[in-house]
Amino acid sequence: MDVFQVLADPIRRRRIVELLGSGERPAGEIAHALHAEFGISQPATSRHLRLLRESGVAVCITHGTQRRYHLDRGTLDGVAFWLEDVRSFWRQRLDALDTELFRGKPVPVVHELNEEDVWQAFTDPERLARWLASVTGDLREDGQYRLDFGDGDFTTGRITICREPHQLTATWESPDEDTTWVDLQLSDTGSGTRVVLTHSALRPEDLPQYAAGWHTHLDHLDTVLHGNRASGWTDRYNELLPRYSGQGPTVSGSN
Repeated sequence: MDVFQVLADPIRRRRIVELLGSGERPAGEIAHALHAEFGISQPATSRHLRLLRESGVAVCITHGTQRRYHLDRGTLDGVAFWLEDVRSFWRQRLDALDTELFRGKPVPVVHELNEEDVWQAFTDPERLARWLASVTGDLREDGQYRLDFGDGDFTTGRITICREPHQLTATWESPDEDTTWVDLQLSDTGSGTRVVLTHSALRPEDLPQYAAGWHTHLDHLDTVLHGNRASGWTDRYNELLPRYSGQGPTVSGSN
């Protein structure tokens, strides 16, 4: 795995990076923290630590019988520089949305509807089919799902977090693509619902298509939530795609 795939795990490996961000820690302390927070076993934690070592994110130093870990700042600085390049490039191309999908900021899909209603639109199979895709499987935590968009286009994945009606996080596993992550967060504004949708770990070359696709789907969600029938997906997608297309940043890596 490269560094981006390793950091794409939003819970366990990213939590280890957060722990190491405050300084060097022994492997046992990391294992204890992950078990306390997520119920993760010591062998599972060891596998995550190995992936962090192999990707260059973390460094392991042996002190007697104790293995201690710290972050490799050089690797993380490289990630930070790349992310800043991506932010700068896409900032000018995302003015079609009030806020940017790629940067994980609020996407104002709805305003006056309550959290429960919006949550059902994302998790009720019948309602989900009206604006996104036909879904089969289990949309509860640890459940496996499949979304069918038609014409043989589909994606599968696993629900990793389901906290009704506030957060839904899932892997997104499309054929011939690396696993990515979709995270939905809903919050009550007092007068409606704030929707934050983040699709992370996408390849740079896939960003335009996913941005235009999610933008179109979210337009349809807004239409459906206001009691109307969504239509014309392809026309809207083709209209939006040029806004997100262009020569993306060059990404290079080193071992």
